[in-house]
Amino acid sequence: MKKIALIGLIVTLLVPTAALADASDFEFDPETGSILKYVGTELEVVVPDEIDGVPVVRIGYDAFVNEDVQITSIVLPEGLEIIDEDAFHYQGSLQTVDCPDSVRVIAEDAFNYGYFSEEFDWPESLEEIGECAFYNTRLSGTIVLPPNVAVIGESAFGVTEVETIVLPSADIQIEANAFEDCEKLKQIVFPAAISDEKLAEFAELFAEMNPDAEVVRGEPAISEEDSALPEVGEASASEPVSVEPVPDVKYICEKAAISGYDIDPSILGGEYSVTFHSDGSLTLIFAGAVIDDLEWRVEDDALAADYYGAGEFRFVPGEQGYELDYMNAVRFYFTAD
Repeated sequence: MKKIALIGLIVTLLVPTAALADASDFEFDPETGSILKYVGTELEVVVPDEIDGVPVVRIGYDAFVNEDVQITSIVLPEGLEIIDEDAFHYQGSLQTVDCPDSVRVIAEDAFNYGYFSEEFDWPESLEEIGECAFYNTRLSGTIVLPPNVAVIGESAFGVTEVETIVLPSADIQIEANAFEDCEKLKQIVFPAAISDEKLAEFAELFAEMNPDAEVVRGEPAISEEDSALPEVGEASASEPVSVEPVPDVKYICEKAAISGYDIDPSILGGEYSVTFHSDGSLTLIFAGAVIDDLEWRVEDDALAADYYGAGEFRFVPGEQGYELDYMNAVRFYFTAD
């Protein structure tokens, strides 16, 4: 499962430690692979991949709606494809959702009035976000939608605190009021290849819906050849900086690449930087949030740092500084300040 939740594009890798839920905690339809109802009492829920040998592929209508059991976190199973209508409607205590990349549809009202986290795991296979799916939730900062999203339903992100939305395609269907009453929304970013005509059409749409938001074209995509990080032990085309960092010097992120195209990190909100200290410690700042208790080491011609045992950062020497390829989703380029 890819964990890509951005706080103005900062990612949290910490996975809930809740135990796997028992099959008896669910009403389950084996013919459709659908969870019909959560009947357990635990507030931190890990849904099994299978129930009685049948893969779980759907969270059914109203499945987790329960006034008496307000869950706080849920880990959804690999292989899940659909989060159905009202699945987590009015689950006001829900803070963490681990959503697998297999999910294709987040249906109408799936999380509205109930999902109160600032971030969400956007599945790589996601194709459709239904009407009011995240209406009146605390989604905030920058949202980068996966490449296959083709439909954003009416009021899907209404009354949220989203500031920037990065859209994957010029052919995306955006329904009326998809971002209604998003008072903090300031920028909508389309792929670089979008035509002037299409860009003008979307500008007109958002002018009615979000008059204070700017519709812009992203920077041209970097080529595969230019963007690829060196393989372990492979030298860059030109002489890279030394793998050993200059101690106690702040390296600033001046460029980022998201969803296949370059983007100015200033739209992501907050500072992005890394400092490798002479005592072996590391200070990482993502979206202004400071992580300062990590340790760096030289490993396979790169600088590596474990993230609380839940993942690893790898800083690869580039032409002017260090490149961080973050879970194949975001690439940060750091140069000495």
